[in-house]
Amino acid sequence: MPPSDPLPAPRRRRIIVLGAVALIALYAAGALVMVPWIGRDLGGRVIGEVQADGVSRAVFKGQDGTL
Repeated sequence: MPPSDPLPAPRRRRIIVLGAVALIALYAAGALVMVPWIGRDLGGRVIGEVQADGVSRAVFKGQDGTL
């Protein structure tokens, strides 16, 4: 049975806005943590793979790499 007195429009709007802000903050926090982690992981793995294939030197700084 639906509630007889739904939330007033300003309160509903406030809840939606706060939820959207929380979602954006969660996304930004995840990006701050995951982007450096992914960069370190790829740098380490790529260097290992390339050296195993016979390339003598590989250097990575962020997304820039030199073989």
